[in-house]
Amino acid sequence: MRPMVLLATISVLGPLAAPAAADDSPPEAVVATAPDRCAPADLRALAERVGGSVVRVEAPMTLATGFVFHSRRHVVTTFSAVETGRGILVGEDRQEATVVAYDSAHDLAILEVPSPLAGRPLDLGESPALGDPVVGVDPRHWLDEPDAPIVQPGTVTSLSDHRLRTDVIAIAGLGAGSPIVDCSGEVVAVAHGSWSGLATRVEHLADLEDRLAEGAEVPAEPYSGGWSLAHPSLSFIGQIEHRKRPGFDDRHDGWLGLSLGTALIGDDRWYFPFRLGIAGLVSPDRTPLDKRTGYRFQLETGVGYRFLLLGGEVPIYLVPKIGVTLAGERLTTERYSFATSPCAVEPCPVAVGDPLRVDRDMFRVMPTLGLSAQIGPAEIGYQFQLDPKDPSRSLHQMTVGLQF
Repeated sequence: MRPMVLLATISVLGPLAAPAAADDSPPEAVVATAPDRCAPADLRALAERVGGSVVRVEAPMTLATGFVFHSRRHVVTTFSAVETGRGILVGEDRQEATVVAYDSAHDLAILEVPSPLAGRPLDLGESPALGDPVVGVDPRHWLDEPDAPIVQPGTVTSLSDHRLRTDVIAIAGLGAGSPIVDCSGEVVAVAHGSWSGLATRVEHLADLEDRLAEGAEVPAEPYSGGWSLAHPSLSFIGQIEHRKRPGFDDRHDGWLGLSLGTALIGDDRWYFPFRLGIAGLVSPDRTPLDKRTGYRFQLETGVGYRFLLLGGEVPIYLVPKIGVTLAGERLTTERYSFATSPCAVEPCPVAVGDPLRVDRDMFRVMPTLGLSAQIGPAEIGYQFQLDPKDPSRSLHQMTVGLQF
């Protein structure tokens, strides 16, 4: 009986044991592992291979990053960094660059410099998938070792048709225009800015390179800048009115006030300001017989040309301009009179009569000539406002303010 019992036991346990063995190795689809980041050895190689191709890009009010691409005379950066179209300096030798191709919708621009750069042109890779490892490369221009770039590993955290987001954030923020590469050093995206983690997908850069190579949709002349109206300003104004009076001493009146406005700027060169100001008479030329007060509203507009004297993070412009000022003002004069009464003893006492109040309203259209210096967001200017009807009432105006 023992052999029969053993056989029966084997026949019963055998079918039960087989599924248990299969459960020890679950289906491969159940196992989900995130891809590893680039190996440390790859990062060291990237710093040496890619770092030399990442360059500094300076433009008015902007410090950005770019990388050598297409040829040793071309650099990719963000369009928003170079949208003025001039004053662009590239690399440690600060070569003057021009924008030869751009895609404003995807914030990309290709610059051209006169002499070849030291770094090799970077190649384009395939667009990464969600969760793929990537590396940000930024030269950290403000460190003491500009040739020692920072490489920051990360992964792709989200995707759209035009952009991707990564968790690549370098120590001080990934600079706009920095390349985001895969583990082999091929460019897979272009960073938008410091802390957003957003980047433009590589397909749009490939399209821009094709347009550059074929000459299609690329302007015959390099891009020189666009037109923008959003340049609000707040200024303090001081005015001096120097009036000649026949038979009397010259009169000098001082006015102080504020002006608010904006400007239409074209190609970073043409300048069309619009300013509304109010000023009060704060330093009237007084006499013993009268007391004067007043206020003035004025609207200024005109056209100027911005000469770029110095580019970089704090650009300096010299702006001559011509225009017109429309001014409406009210002057109030309280004039006193002296009276004497008959008396038997000299001198007779003198009495002050009641003041005579006179209000004078004026509207003036004054041609204007001016010159201002714009230093970064600050502006210091002078203008002469000519009164054609009475040149002796023309105004000298000083302006100190900020543009935003």
